[in-house]
Amino acid sequence: MNAPVVHSPQLPRNYEQIRQRAQAIYAARGGMMGMTLNDWLKAELELKQQLGEQTNETDNQGRNYE
Repeated sequence: MNAPVVHSPQLPRNYEQIRQRAQAIYAARGGMMGMTLNDWLKAELELKQQLGEQTNETDNQGRNYE
């Protein structure tokens, strides 16, 4: 008999980048506890903005995606 298949939730592709940035934000705040969710959300937003800027730069190179 085969073992049951256990599905683990998929992590976002950029999970590690978000984690590293959130850790840097935490350290910059002096390592005070109690704001880990805020650190994570701020890191996620920064990364999304950064990726958006990269997309805009690509779009400005003469490509039209409409």
